[in-house]
Formats: sequence, C-alpha cells, structure tokens
Amino acid sequence: MAFFIGWYVEWFDVYNTPKPLAATAIFIGLFFVTFLIPSLRTPQNEEHRSTPITEILLPLTNAAFVALAFYSVLQDTGNHDLLPWLAVLFAAFYLGLMRLPQSRVTSAVHLSLAIVFLTIAIPLKASGRWIIVGWLAEGAALLWVAARLSSPTPVKAAATAPLILRRLATIALVLGICGLLVEPFWLNERIETAFLNLRFATALFGLAALGLSALVAHGPIRHSDDQDKTIPTWFTIAGSSIVAFNFIAILSCLRELDSAWRVSADNPEADLQKALAISAFLMIYGACLLAMGFWKRSAFLRWQALLLLVFTIGKAFLYDLRNLSQGYRVLSFLGLGALLMAISFAYQKDWLALRIPNPTPEPHLPRQEGADQ
Repeated sequence: MAFFIGWYVEWFDVYNTPKPLAATAIFIGLFFVTFLIPSLRTPQNEEHRSTPITEILLPLTNAAFVALAFYSVLQDTGNHDLLPWLAVLFAAFYLGLMRLPQSRVTSAVHLSLAIVFLTIAIPLKASGRWIIVGWLAEGAALLWVAARLSSPTPVKAAATAPLILRRLATIALVLGICGLLVEPFWLNERIETAFLNLRFATALFGLAALGLSALVAHGPIRHSDDQDKTIPTWFTIAGSSIVAFNFIAILSCLRELDSAWRVSADNPEADLQKALAISAFLMIYGACLLAMGFWKRSAFLRWQALLLLVFTIGKAFLYDLRNLSQGYRVLSFLGLGALLMAISFAYQKDWLALRIPNPTPEPHLPRQEGADQ
C-alpha cells in the first residue's frame, strides 16, 4: 500500500502527463491477486487453522484498497465511464471465487463483496431517480433469492448465504426508500402535471418493489420464523415493507395533490380546496386499508387504518375548517365528538376484533374420592 501511494504521488500529479495507466493497473492487479491467495488456501483438513484475519479482514481490506486505487487512477485519467463496468466485473469475479475451495466464512464474505460492488455500480452508472429504481429492484431481487435459498428446516452451515442476502436486500431497500423520501429535494424539479410525471412513476415502482418484498418475506414466515431469530427476521422484513408501502403510497399521493392545486388570482381558495382533497384522500385510503385488514383478518393492517383515520379526523376538524363560520365549526366539533364516542363504543364491544383472545382455561380435573383423606 505504501508503494502504491508513493507511485501515485509521483506519477499521477496534476501536472504530470501522460499518466502510466496500464502499468499502474497491472500493479494493482498483482497486488490484488497476491493478497487474495491466502484467503483461498484453506483445505478441509486445515480449516480449523483459519483465523478471522485471513477469512474476513484480509478479503475486505484487499477489496477496499483495490477499489479505491482503481477509482483514483481511472478518475484522474479521465476514464470515469469505466468505473461502473469495473464494479460489475469485480462483482462477477467474487461470485466466481465462491466456486473455489474456501472456508464457509470466506465464501460468505465474497458473496457480500459481490453484492456490494453491484450496489456501488448503480450510482456510478445511473443518475437521478434511476439510482432509486436500481436500489429498489436490487433489494427485491436479493430478497427473492434469499427466500428461494431458505430451507424450511434451516441448518446453521447452510443458512449463511440466505442471511447475508437478506441483510443486503434490507440495506438496498432502505437506500431506495430514503431515495423516495428525498427525491423532490434532491432533484428539485417543477411538476407541471400531477400524477402524470416521472416522480409519481418512480413512486409506483417503489410501491411494486415493496409489495413484492412483503409477499416474498411472507413465505418463509410460515416455515422458519419460529426457529430463525437472526436479524432481520422475515417477520420484521414483511411488517416493515407493509408500513413502508403505506407510508410511501400516502406521501406520493399527497405530493401529487399538492402539485394539482396552486394558489393564483383565478383560484384564491386553492389552499382550502387542497386541504379538503387531502383529507378526503386520507379518509378513503384509511377506509380501504381497514377493509383490507378485515378481509385478510390482520390486526396489523387495521391498527394502521385506525391511526390514519384518527389523524385525518383531527386534521379535518382542526385545520381544514379554520375558514368556516362559527356555527359550522360548532356543528363540526359536535360531529367529531360523536364519531369518537362511536369508535370508543365499537372498541369496547370489540366489533373490530382488535383484542387478543384470552387463552381457553384448562378444564378442572375431577377430584378423586378420598384425595383429602
């Protein structure tokens, strides 16, 4: 590493042209192969001699150094367009390394590095919202592969690859969700037509990826979630995907409704109309979510629907009606109180089936005659 730093400072100075790209690439490749061999030389009869340094630290450090070295060299020589293809090449190379004899831990590290290089290739090649689409697609695909590799009776030695894929898929999905949240501030583009634009199309793709992730994670729950306590569990992924789906769906539609109404001289009441439209949408979405919860017999969905409905009711009566006359405000608050009392009465009667049923008490065994004697 010290030799490379010295070489880089000597030959890749700003004023030094031409730069020895080919010789430097050969040097980096030889360095990579030299420190790659020790992590592969783990015969089965000597596997107990492997250490975390050769199994984990050495492959990770080697990959990090080579990636940073190639990035610096290609960037300084004006070959930035080659960086995403180099990342894809490294990903394919590490996937090929998994076919060579090596320890189970090293194989898992190589799989992780392959996925990491694929994740890095997305922002290097794509731009704007295509980065978000790439991360979401990668997360859903990795989660599907992890579910296919999961066994109904998981064995500790065979569960490493699905667990790594599950964690990497979670990271990719989180990156995609964060991209959807910050997309308007990141791209800062003006939307001319609500709902018929690339921003909403990206949100629809994200909803498809999250919905697919929830469906994929629901399969292994029936088989292995009682035994598999590794983080994140399939149950956590399924629940988080559902919550993220609802949040992104609501947020994306609210953004489009906000773009549909703009205050102007021709429409001075656009703010009030927009607020009422948003409340109507939230009420309809909450009702549909509540119906879905009853259809699927899922208390998890029903609780989300109830929280959304309560928030919508509070928003409608505390914010939307601020411009109404005093008499209509009094009637509105009376209606809100009656609605809240009705919801409370329905909960007390357990009409929504939200309570967990009490376990059936064990029957008392008949006492034998003469037991007290």
